[in-house]
Parts: sequence; C-alpha cells; structure tokens
Amino acid sequence: MISRILLALALALTGCSTFNDAELAQIRQRNLHPELLAKMESRRALDPQDLIDLKRAGVRDELVVKHLEDVGVNYVATREDVARLRKARVSARVIDSMLHESERFAGRSFDGPYNSGWYYGDPWAPYFYPGWGFGISSYGYGGHHGHGGHHNH
Repeated sequence: MISRILLALALALTGCSTFNDAELAQIRQRNLHPELLAKMESRRALDPQDLIDLKRAGVRDELVVKHLEDVGVNYVATREDVARLRKARVSARVIDSMLHESERFAGRSFDGPYNSGWYYGDPWAPYFYPGWGFGISSYGYGGHHGHGGHHNH
C-alpha cells in the first residue's frame, strides 16, 4: 500500500512524458524555435500561433494532437483563431482537437452557462445567434465532434 502511494507521488512530481524518445527526436529535427521546443518538451499549453508554427515546421499532426490531448490549452478559442489556423492550412484534425480542449478549458474556467455568458456550454454562442445551431459540434470540423466538411453560414 505504501509503495503504491510512493509510486503515485513520484509520478505526480516528475510528470508523465507526452512523447517517447523517438517522438521527441522527430520534433527536435524540425528546428523549432527554442521557446516552442521547450513547450513541447515540458508539456506546456500551445497557443494558436504555436499550432501554425508546428504546421510550418512539418511536425506530424498525430504528435500535435497527442500534445493537445495530453496537455490541453489555457484559453478559449475564438473565431479569429480558427480563421488564422485555416488560412495557415492547419489540419482540421488539429483544429478540432484545439477546439475540444478549448471547450474543456472553458468548462473548467467558468461557473456555468448562465453566469459566464455561455449558452448551454457552447463556447461559440457569444459569437453566433444561439438559435442558428452553431457550435463546435456542428462547426464543420471532423474528428470526435463534427460531421466533416466546412459549412458557410
């Protein structure tokens, strides 16, 4: 029993690595600027510009999504963020993951849908008329939320 507690405490203090050595080597080969590489290595949240920089550097989407899912984000994504990412040709899979993590962050950061201005937990509601049915689940990105494709509304 005590050994389990000590093991759990040791893991909590050292943190779990998001990437194995081979994955880290692949990321390091992409010549990322030092601040972005440090974020990846130390499991810190990525912002939208980081996602663009990773795309430009050729880091595989699977690694970016893995980082987003393991670390999360520390912001609420905006329509402008999504537009910038799409313009930079960041994949729908990465954008969807960022939106999902942004939604999770919003859920942890605000008291509730009515006190925070969020409509039924939909982070896009402040930007769209709620009756139109917009939101992450129907914004047109594939993956675990949408039904694929882009919709012009």
